[in-house]
Order: sequence, then C-alpha cells, then structure tokens
Amino acid sequence: KSANAQRGLAILISYLVMVGFIIVCLRFIIPQLYDSIRELSLMIPDIYKSIMSIFEHYRENSTDMFPSQIADMIETKTLPKLFELTNNLLTNIVPMLYEASMSFAKGLFNLFIAFIVSIYMTIDKFILKNAGKRLVLAIFNENFSYRVLRTLKDCHNIFSGFIIGKSIDSLIIGLLAFVAMTILKLPYTVLISVIIGVTNMIPYFGPFIGGFPAVLVALMTGDLFHALAVLVFVFALQQFDGLFLGPKILGDVVGISPFWVLLSITVFGHFFGFIGMFLGVPMICVIRMLFNDIIDFRNKMKELDT
Repeated sequence: KSANAQRGLAILISYLVMVGFIIVCLRFIIPQLYDSIRELSLMIPDIYKSIMSIFEHYRENSTDMFPSQIADMIETKTLPKLFELTNNLLTNIVPMLYEASMSFAKGLFNLFIAFIVSIYMTIDKFILKNAGKRLVLAIFNENFSYRVLRTLKDCHNIFSGFIIGKSIDSLIIGLLAFVAMTILKLPYTVLISVIIGVTNMIPYFGPFIGGFPAVLVALMTGDLFHALAVLVFVFALQQFDGLFLGPKILGDVVGISPFWVLLSITVFGHFFGFIGMFLGVPMICVIRMLFNDIIDFRNKMKELDT
C-alpha cells in the first residue's frame, strides 16, 4: 500500500528483467549467432563450387531455356561478385563480433557505473521532472509554459508508446519465427529469428528487409524447399503482424497514413540510416502534431480577431 514500496518494487522488477534479458543473450543467443555466421562463412567456397558445377552441367546439356550470354554473364560477373560480397560480409562480421565482445569486457566497469547511475536517475525521476517544469515556468510566462509542457508530454507519449510497443511487437515476432522454424526443422533458426525480429522494428519495409537474408541463408544450405518455406513463412508473418498484432499493440500511437509512414522511413533513413528508419515514424508524428497545433492556434487567433 505504500507508494514508495510500490515504486521500489517496480524498479527492482524492471532491472531484474533487463539483467535477465542480457544474461539470456550472452549465454544462449550470441554464441549461437557466432557459430551460425562462422559456419556459413566456411560453407561459401563449397556453395560457390556447387553453383558453378550447375552452370557447367547446363552448358553441357543446354536446352536453350535462356540465352547463353546471360548464363556467361551470371557465371563470370554476377556470381563471383555476389559471393565475394557475401564472403567479405560474413568474414568481417566475425571479427566485428569478437571486437565488440572485447570492448564490452573492457567497458564492463563503465557499464556498471552507468547501471548504478541509471538506478538513481530512475528513483529520482519525479524530482528531475519537477525541476524541469520549474525551469520552463521560470523562463516563459504561465500560459506559454503550460503549452510547452503539454507539447513535451505529447511528444513523450508518442515516442515512448511507439518504441515500447514496437519493441514488444518485434520480440513477439522473433519468438514466433523461432518457434515456427524449429517446428519446421529449418536451419539456423536463431540467426534467422534474430534477423526477422530486429528488422521488424522498421515499419512496412522491416519484414521484407529481414526476409531477404533469411531466404538467402536458407538457400545457402542448398535446400530449395527450406528457402521456399522461409519465404512463405516470412510473408505470412508479415501479414499477421501488419493486420493483427501491430495494431493491437501499437493502437493509435502512430495514427498516420501509409504514405506518411513510407515518406518518413525514406527521408529519415536517407539521413540517419537504420536509426532514422526506426525513429522516422514517431518523428513525423511529432512534426504533424506540432504543425496541427500551430494551424489550430493561428485559426483560433483569427477567430478572436474577427
């Protein structure tokens, strides 16, 4: 019944969940990702030889299904560049993961200090919030101050609602992908599930961005059935997320048309990369809210003048 006890218990549960999630990632997910990427990088030469043998077989038993010039172009230019790019990507990811792990180990002390500071900031959240309100009231007049505070509150609701809702949505999608691919006995379930879950943070384009490497990984295993199964599954998962799960979790947090969503992803993604594609939607929502507030205020002032 004590408010302080409730806040203390809430903070404790939040940090226990966060620490548990980090431990699960370090103990189970990251090692499997490392092993999967390393195994794929070692498979590339064999996959390249298999595809080249297929083209040699086609040349010996050509049925003129498509012109020989196209086959020569694919064999001599496209395939070598594609496999070189894939090989460089996979071989560079392993050292990057190793360097990231070493940096994490070296920065563990700083992480511990930040963890302690975040606890005190969470405990003193309302004190910091009231100090910010007092600062705004001290700088501006009363009417404008409350307008600023209300706008900041609306911005906070948009960003927090979108980030939390999209994170929960992507976590559920990643878990569903892992369960379904485990049942279907598809290869590299952890790697593909992580790719699908992370890219799902990007609205609209995310499932397709995550689906391409998932299908590519399935193709690299040499089983066309697995690749088709992953393709169908990713499409079905995207429809389920877009039509049912996403609206249920996010609700009316976004509330903008698909045109503005695509525009925000394109523009902010061009300038800020992956972070821009993820935060573009709440940013365009904030811009639209501010624009509508300005228009409403101007119209109200004109009505008062008349």
